[in-house]
Amino acid sequence: MKFLKVALVSSLFLTGVAHSAPIVKVKAAPNSFNINLSSANDQLFKVATSPISIFTAGTTESTSAVTTAYLASYSWSGIKQWESQINNESIGVDLIKDSNGGLLLYGAAVSTDSATISNVSDTATLNPDGVNVAPTYSPNNSLTNIVVWKFSSTGQLVANYILPFADVVFPKNITEVNKKFILSGYSKSKYFNITFDTSGSFGKVSYPREPIEKFTPSIYKFGTNKITYFLSSSAISGVTGWKPKRPIPVLIERAKSGAIKIANYFPGNIVSTAYQSGSGFVSLNQIGLQYGISIITPIK
Repeated sequence: MKFLKVALVSSLFLTGVAHSAPIVKVKAAPNSFNINLSSANDQLFKVATSPISIFTAGTTESTSAVTTAYLASYSWSGIKQWESQINNESIGVDLIKDSNGGLLLYGAAVSTDSATISNVSDTATLNPDGVNVAPTYSPNNSLTNIVVWKFSSTGQLVANYILPFADVVFPKNITEVNKKFILSGYSKSKYFNITFDTSGSFGKVSYPREPIEKFTPSIYKFGTNKITYFLSSSAISGVTGWKPKRPIPVLIERAKSGAIKIANYFPGNIVSTAYQSGSGFVSLNQIGLQYGISIITPIK
């Protein structure tokens, strides 16, 4: 009987060890590489990806006396492949890929001109912690043209499409809906929408009620695993020691069984995110005046 009790206790102990869930903690997402900008006035607004490149778009004062729209490409290892700067006074605020792998940079300009292409090799460094500063821009009274610049994936300016306004414009974002693009922004403090297609045709300007922006969780598939990017303000199932005092961006990868493969939170200000199938999740982060790229590679 004593032997039976000992055997039973040992069996329960071993069973508990074998089936206990591993302790998972949420870790800070790694900073994969820095975006080395030359001026404190340079601002980035969007990140996009391809299988071989990570693209960033924004506005720069680095190499000219005026503010200009800016687009750059990096390898997934953080090496700068090329950068393109519009020659005239302009701002770039959003970026989207078209169905042919080209890049559409949305912004505003005083007039339109060619783009300056620089092929630069640059090895990035790590990003120090700092204070959150959200990106902003202040168009001057001469920016009265909505512009969509079309680039190839190698940084060549293919075309620029212009829609003049009677007053200064504040472009906001470009989204794709039913194989067409919607350009949004403000003019005379009124919110507007314009349809656009890659042949260069603009639709009629409409003035709908501005939608209320809400954070929408993103869900991606990696084999049978599920990757979820969301704002966490409470405990997460399967995670220990996670008690955020405010909503914090988090990425969780779970296996089909529910087991957690990856648990990361993102410090600083998350400017933009993207997901590239086969490569991973990318976030463009801002901490203080420094921008960095975090790459989270899924685990099978």
